[in-house]
Amino acid sequence: KQIKEIFPKLSKNIDRPDILSIVSNTDKKDDITDIVIIELKRPNKNITPAGTEEELLKYSRYVQESNFKNKIRIWTYAFLKYNDDTDSLLGDKDYNKIPTHSEYPIYYKYHGKRNTIINFMDFRALAFDADTRNKTFMKILEGDTI
Repeated sequence: KQIKEIFPKLSKNIDRPDILSIVSNTDKKDDITDIVIIELKRPNKNITPAGTEEELLKYSRYVQESNFKNKIRIWTYAFLKYNDDTDSLLGDKDYNKIPTHSEYPIYYKYHGKRNTIINFMDFRALAFDADTRNKTFMKILEGDTI
């Protein structure tokens, strides 16, 4: 199905989400319980967590206004390049901070009105995690002990 059939307000108000996934194993509008929205931001100093948060909350509002029988859960992920102020900016907005094995933590916060969780991740943390997983997998294949 096309997005405009399931989420008409979302499709009318944005050109396209970067990635939108229905994770309820159905495209029947009244049976959808969860969706995932992923926003990929270019590494640019003018892209801020605040602007990205506003955009994701707007997407969540459009989804919830699409006349669902039940309020669905929305999982949003924003991938961007952190700068020196990211920790302070997200901390000021009460985002929870999860340390990672890289130098870039994950930040998340639940927004009750839209029933959405916004997660912020740095591209470099994602690349670091993928590299670590691939090294572990290669060690397993090579028969090394971990």
